[in-house]
Amino acid sequence: MLSRPWKNAALATFVLLFAIQVIGPFWYRQFSVKNPEGPYYFGWLTYLSLGFIAMIFFSTLVKDLIILISEFSLKTNPERRLFLEKALSLGALGAATGGWAVGVGQAVYGPVVREVPVPVSGLPEELNGVTIAQVSDLHVGPTIRRKEVERVAEIVNGLHADFVAITGDLVDGTVEQLRADVEPLGKIKAKIAKFYCSGNHEYYWGLDQWVAHLESLGYQAMENRGALFPFGTATLGISGVRDFACQRIREDHVSDPREAMRGCESANFKILLAHQPKSCIGAFEAGFDLQVSGHTHHGQFMPFHFFAGLAHPYYKGLNLHKDKMWVYVNAGTGYWGPPLRLGIPSEISLIRLVRA
Repeated sequence: MLSRPWKNAALATFVLLFAIQVIGPFWYRQFSVKNPEGPYYFGWLTYLSLGFIAMIFFSTLVKDLIILISEFSLKTNPERRLFLEKALSLGALGAATGGWAVGVGQAVYGPVVREVPVPVSGLPEELNGVTIAQVSDLHVGPTIRRKEVERVAEIVNGLHADFVAITGDLVDGTVEQLRADVEPLGKIKAKIAKFYCSGNHEYYWGLDQWVAHLESLGYQAMENRGALFPFGTATLGISGVRDFACQRIREDHVSDPREAMRGCESANFKILLAHQPKSCIGAFEAGFDLQVSGHTHHGQFMPFHFFAGLAHPYYKGLNLHKDKMWVYVNAGTGYWGPPLRLGIPSEISLIRLVRA
């Protein structure tokens, strides 16, 4: 289909793209740590190319399926078959390039505010309208730095929420590496309190150091514990657990919703901050009324969203677990890996309790 020089050029391009995927992460871990103030353009090159590879893979898969179907259903002569293959190849390349460009643009645009009313039967009037601004899966690191964090802080402060919650996967790097980049999080204001619960990625980059650093920025680290907040004659309980899979990474750690409930049993409404939606089973058994989660990114970009629901009991939006406990899953305030959010914008959630 292509002349030899074009085939050689295409092969060399893809070899280069795959080589960057090996060199990029190594460079980030070895050299960016030693020079946290240095340029991070290589990180952009790495993950932009990874996103393009992903889009090419899916578009090529669709192209090959169409050709395979046509082989069985269309009785075409060899010339027409060759024309079809060329047209589909150009179409696949165009679709991949266009989808990649739109996805990058949507990722760079940043998060939107998604308002989430949670209807609660019998909610005390004093708790009606209580708000939580949720930031999840920001993934400060190779391509998300201080400028993007400042924008998130500005948006959250504009919501004037009663509480602010960061529900894990905040970073992809060490405290030494990203201290200056996460500093704007300390400027986020909440009327009552700010919370943080760990995600799996903090375990990869020094959990204890990050918990201590978030506490220094004014956040209460909700690691299997909770707190009561009075609202007139009513009380609101807010708890948090460690990441659902933490024990696979650190044997001395567990994710324990029952322990997190301790001291909050008397609350009129009980909220659990849990990075992974999978915590909902333990949260339900412990007696929580609402779980606030992230982790899934809603698939992050099409067509991955078709598969995200296969790995999680809930992967997007507001869900009612066993007709009793609400589970909200944030789409991610940033992105992980490729800077792509094709069809699935990143978000900052404004969760509001309302009387049903």
